[in-house]
Amino acid sequence: MSKITKKQGIIALCVLLALIIAGAGVFALVRGRTAAPEEGELIVNGGFESASGELPDDWTVGRWYWDEGVSYLTLSDTAYSGERSVCVENVEENDARFEQTISVQPNAWYLISCMARVEGGQEGGVGASVSVKDTFVYSEPVYDTNGEWVRLTLYGKTAADQKSITVMCRVGGYGSLETGRAWFDDVSVTRVDGVPDGETGHSLEAQMGGSSSVDASDEETAHRSSFAALLLLSVLFAGSVIGFTAYGVYSAVQHYGSASISLPQDYFEQEMPKDDGEKEEDEPPQVEALPTPDIEVIPNTEGITLHSVPSGAELEISEVYDKVIPSTVLVTTTTDSGSGSGTGIIATEDGYIITNSHVVMNSRSVSVQVKTNDGITHDAVVVGCDKTTDLAVLKIEGNGYM
Repeated sequence: MSKITKKQGIIALCVLLALIIAGAGVFALVRGRTAAPEEGELIVNGGFESASGELPDDWTVGRWYWDEGVSYLTLSDTAYSGERSVCVENVEENDARFEQTISVQPNAWYLISCMARVEGGQEGGVGASVSVKDTFVYSEPVYDTNGEWVRLTLYGKTAADQKSITVMCRVGGYGSLETGRAWFDDVSVTRVDGVPDGETGHSLEAQMGGSSSVDASDEETAHRSSFAALLLLSVLFAGSVIGFTAYGVYSAVQHYGSASISLPQDYFEQEMPKDDGEKEEDEPPQVEALPTPDIEVIPNTEGITLHSVPSGAELEISEVYDKVIPSTVLVTTTTDSGSGSGTGIIATEDGYIITNSHVVMNSRSVSVQVKTNDGITHDAVVVGCDKTTDLAVLKIEGNGYM
């Protein structure tokens, strides 16, 4: 039997270590792809038992109309469990809600649920529901529950790059203002494997054209294909690690008798990203007074021409949608007391936008952001608003929007 040299022993040891590392990587990828969903409740203070002042901790409020006396959002001792719930009461037609933004995983299924008790809802609308902000995804609407508590549920799947959602307990909805009163309790968001039989799955990605259903069978097929691709890449990676490690160690031992690794001199001098509280990019800043962005407003002396009858050939519904959606925007307003949102349309190529006056809370002193159809968020100013006609004009920087 031939004697194993020192060089051969070092090479064999490095190959063994590389195999162990590569195997651990493959195991981690396989486990990460097939492991059970993360466990645990994602909503904080879902029972509204913790409160500082008149509102529950970790929750904010939002509404369509902010006029005094239109809606009341309060803590209540009418509870399904524990001692507290929240109450949303719309004396006049409105969309009012309690909101909480949570972190989620991309491409993951979630069950959103709560208990609700409703009085005086208007049948035919969205009633009282649990929903997701910036989408048209709602639980089954409930109206008057005759003093009983009912469970509201919603199954949804996040997008490939989605990291957060905002859960809302609301009376009313986008484009559907409601009156009535509803109590909400035991709000919950948990990750699940998928959609049970008989339930509908929705996309939780922020959309401006509505919600889309997700096919669970297609999801399973996609998971299998992705798993196979990950496994193949892991094997190729393991082979590369083994090859380069063995060759590098052999060369070092052969020529120098030892191996060393040197890093660039400034490697440890690089600045690390500052921790700013890890706020979501879409989260509006929570400050008392927000500065108005410096946006040049040039009077439009030519005006806008509106045609009572459109020209051209008749279009299918899908063609109308494709033609209109690029000019549709999402408008978000923020004050020190809460936030609101609505939609608008781009009127001119230099960034003038028409929306409703109530979307900007009938004020020119609110902070406004506009998200265009390409997903870009722009700061905006309120050029003018008129509460009587419920119209407002906004302006964003740039050109070529039409």
